[in-house]
Amino acid sequence: RRFVFLSLAFPLVLYYVTAIPSRNENDLSGTGISAPLYFMVGFAAFGAMNAMLGAGARIAGERQVGWTRQLRITPLSPRNYFRTKVMSGYAMAIVTLLLLDIAGTTLGVRLSGSEWLHTTLQMLVGLIPFAALGILFGHLLTVDAVGPTMGGVTALLSILGGVWFPIQNATLQTVAKALPSY
Repeated sequence: RRFVFLSLAFPLVLYYVTAIPSRNENDLSGTGISAPLYFMVGFAAFGAMNAMLGAGARIAGERQVGWTRQLRITPLSPRNYFRTKVMSGYAMAIVTLLLLDIAGTTLGVRLSGSEWLHTTLQMLVGLIPFAALGILFGHLLTVDAVGPTMGGVTALLSILGGVWFPIQNATLQTVAKALPSY
């Protein structure tokens, strides 16, 4: 339940709480982008990052109860195990993206079909480092540590990557552009 809340409901609630008061802002902080569009993309990215890192939490849980040890005696290859974890993360990320896209349209976001497709594909490609990070966390951290670590990493990368607000400082923009959360 926590995973679904963090991946779906939390970004959606944050989007409405942030975008509704500024829904008539058509040039957010001089970016030339409307506030509903900026926050829609930002919170969709935030939810998708959480969805991908969530695969790591499931790995940590399976490790704790001995399930991964049990899987080693089956014909399931490690490659297929990891592929399944990544694909389940992508499935949840796609649902998150769709929910935020729908939420954006309710606040007046209008994009062409190619712009919707381009934005979604860029986000899906940008999730590759988060899939790797989720797998790493799942193998290095305990179940008790993986949740706070995921939350902290996602929040830090979101802040530094400009997910929650436009970054105005030139030095911070350079840092932001180097991060997968940008």
